[in-house]
Amino acid sequence: KEVVRKLITDMEQQSTSPINVLHAIRMTDKAWRSVYVTTISNCFKSCGFSMSQEEASEEPLEPDMSLEADWNKLQNTEVQFEDYVTCDEGLATTGTLTDAEIIDIVNQDINEDNVDENDVDHTDPAVFEPLISNKEARAAINTLRSFKM
Repeated sequence: KEVVRKLITDMEQQSTSPINVLHAIRMTDKAWRSVYVTTISNCFKSCGFSMSQEEASEEPLEPDMSLEADWNKLQNTEVQFEDYVTCDEGLATTGTLTDAEIIDIVNQDINEDNVDENDVDHTDPAVFEPLISNKEARAAINTLRSFKM
């Protein structure tokens, strides 16, 4: 749902912006926070995990009409639904490293840490004053996170 909204926003602004891992995590978080407790409860009940059959709700779940409306906005583009669903099907998500490659990576990290420690001037440490306080920074982050896109 969030990806479709992002595509529509990009179309309206005549721009393209990639979705990186951070954006995906935020979209996932936003989607998870929009799930109602009753939806989760009904899923468990419909799979037979309820305490009694009397607790099971017989009311059907309402379809998400906004998602359908959002998808209909994209119908005038060259993007096909099948392309949207399978866009990352061939994407490599993992790789295999040999033991030697893992050892080399660890050794490089250790060597870089040692070089960084040797470069530090311990005689005159620089003290940087933050431009804003931690409390102000947290408030700003909370404000940004509560912003609904």
